Amino acid sequence: MSQGTGRLPPSVAVIEQVATEEDVDPMQLEPPLNDVIDPDALDALCAGESMNGFIVFSYCGYTVTVDATGGVTVEERPFDASVDTPQPTTAISD
Repeated sequence: MSQGTGRLPPSVAVIEQVATEEDVDPMQLEPPLNDVIDPDALDALCAGESMNGFIVFSYCGYTVTVDATGGVTVEERPFDASVDTPQPTTAISD
């Protein structure tokens, strides 16, 4: 488990902490964070004065918790096929 200090934007801290846990370059994480959660929205929620509580989501086999200060905690979680298996996408064409 790793825990951030809240000094970086939460979206960056999530990527860096998961990459550290996985011992990979942050650019090698699959899927990219923006396929799982909107990084701009995550950062904006934590930047507001009115946020109370925390945000929890799954990313790359970890449970990620972002608190009201932007602090990030990353904890390994068991594999869950319902969230860890990419779902096929259907392209819509005109």
